[in-house]
Amino acid sequence: MFDPDLVAAVDKAIRAAGLDLNPQIAGTVLKIPIPKLTQETRQKLVKQAGLITEEAKTVARRVRQTALNDKAIKALEKDDKRVFEKQLQAVLDKNIAHIDAAYKKKEKELMEG
Repeated sequence: MFDPDLVAAVDKAIRAAGLDLNPQIAGTVLKIPIPKLTQETRQKLVKQAGLITEEAKTVARRVRQTALNDKAIKALEKDDKRVFEKQLQAVLDKNIAHIDAAYKKKEKELMEG
């Protein structure tokens, strides 16, 4: 359910978010005109997507490191541990490739839009 008393608070929050949006209040309706993206804005969005991509890769690497530091993994026989590490690296490589592909797709979408 929508509380019409919150329109002003939502307007203020959108303005404070730094999104370069200027909401317009018409009674209990909040209109948010979305301007066309400029080349500069597109480049900023691509840069932000790149930062998010790097953060996702870092998280994936941290997960791998956490798995490698697990007591159960450290207790494995040398050969079993090596097989596990190879399999884990293959999963990481696959996920990093997926992250990179998603970034490339988003970059193309933003720059063509």
